[in-house]
Amino acid sequence: MCDPMSAIALIGSVASAAISSSQQSSLINQQNQANNQWVAYQRQQAQEQNARDEINRQKADAARLNATSQLTADQQKTAQQSEQDRLTKDITPTSIQQPQPGDPELVGDKLLSGQKGAAPQVVQGISDQITQASRDARARIAALSTIQSYGGSQFGLQNRAQDIFNTSGQDIREYGDFRQGDLSAYSAAKAVPVRQFSAVGSPFGGIASGLASIAGKGMTG
Repeated sequence: MCDPMSAIALIGSVASAAISSSQQSSLINQQNQANNQWVAYQRQQAQEQNARDEINRQKADAARLNATSQLTADQQKTAQQSEQDRLTKDITPTSIQQPQPGDPELVGDKLLSGQKGAAPQVVQGISDQITQASRDARARIAALSTIQSYGGSQFGLQNRAQDIFNTSGQDIREYGDFRQGDLSAYSAAKAVPVRQFSAVGSPFGGIASGLASIAGKGMTG
């Protein structure tokens, strides 16, 4: 005849083992799912970080190329000539500016308008002097404009190049800051740990022990 206490203990042990096996299987499945989710998350973060970094790198490189394209020899020559022409026009007095096509009066005619009654030799002499003075003035102004177009004028090559470098440098630094910030965020994402699952004690072992104890007391009584 089977001992009742042993039978109860055996039933409790079998039930506990069955539940423990089911719990372990569920635990393994949950942990595998958590591992797969963590791997997928890390891959997504890496892909997004690489995409953001590449965009900012391309923008920084575009800023660099834009600066170098504006500082080629041809671009510098064109900019210098434009600035020279602007300065020549701005600082040349109206009285000695080159007459426009179709203008019926020359510079000397305008300046000698009050000498119509003088002797031809006098008028010619004064006219020659005025013409020469105008030529000298234009030559000096042209030379000054040329010098300033290379140096410190508003759009001179020195200021122009400095403005281009400043703008390019600001853009490159800005995109560099973006890349650094994205890298810091990605480092934080990489440090996120995988979710961990752990087993908890089964209550059925205690129940089986209690039942065995109760059966034992009943047999004793």
